Amino acid sequence: SETFDVCAPEARPGNCLLDLFENRVQFFDALPSKEEEAYSNHMDNLDQALDQATHDPSVAVCATDASLLLHGTFQEVLAALIHVGGALVYAMRHPVGRVLALDAEQAVIWLALCKATTLPGCESILVFTDSLASARCAMDPSVQSGQFLSLAVVRSLHPWLEASADQVVQIYQVPSKEEWWCHKEAHDFASDLKVSVGTHALTSLNYLHAQGTKKCLDCWATLFGMPSFHRNQFLELTDRLDKPMKPKYTGGGAWLSRL
Repeated sequence: SETFDVCAPEARPGNCLLDLFENRVQFFDALPSKEEEAYSNHMDNLDQALDQATHDPSVAVCATDASLLLHGTFQEVLAALIHVGGALVYAMRHPVGRVLALDAEQAVIWLALCKATTLPGCESILVFTDSLASARCAMDPSVQSGQFLSLAVVRSLHPWLEASADQVVQIYQVPSKEEWWCHKEAHDFASDLKVSVGTHALTSLNYLHAQGTKKCLDCWATLFGMPSFHRNQFLELTDRLDKPMKPKYTGGGAWLSRL
């Protein structure tokens, strides 16, 4: 179960972390691969940022990732590795139950940021993640699934950023397909742990929404296979594999996108 704080002061306009420290919490997107030059520059920037941070003992380098849930058998596992001055100072992985990848990535970013702010002498935090959307959610304390994690993040970062105008947080997106070594270490660390879901695993609100939607679509697809449901006058179309097209509600539906 999740708890929500509708009146959280950290979520008030003008009082949000990104409103107060807009220039000191920075996000670096990996641009689409079709923009080859920009994409290549981003990968070069990752190497450069990591190289500089490795030689600076005041920078905490956080690599975060979460393993994928396999057919509902195993729990999502999150993993965080924090290096300072090139040395590993913190390593943690933990099962987080039945959650979506977005939830797990948000949780591990929360874990890494909250830990990094407690490290002595830390003046800058670098986070390498393959989910920039989760990082943005971690900074958004509005009512949403995982709000309690976002509130924990902003409540940790606010006093840390307020303590010195020189302290910054930089969050870099790492394309998973590149298997960039720093991020891949966290990925492998998370993937090595397998924990059964069991009967009382933590379940996020986003996961329940996704499961409810999937069941509705499965039922819809089953009914649509019956002529008595869609009637004989309905135009039957096939997909790119020449299989009967299944109904869906996203992107204007299955039929409108083909007409």
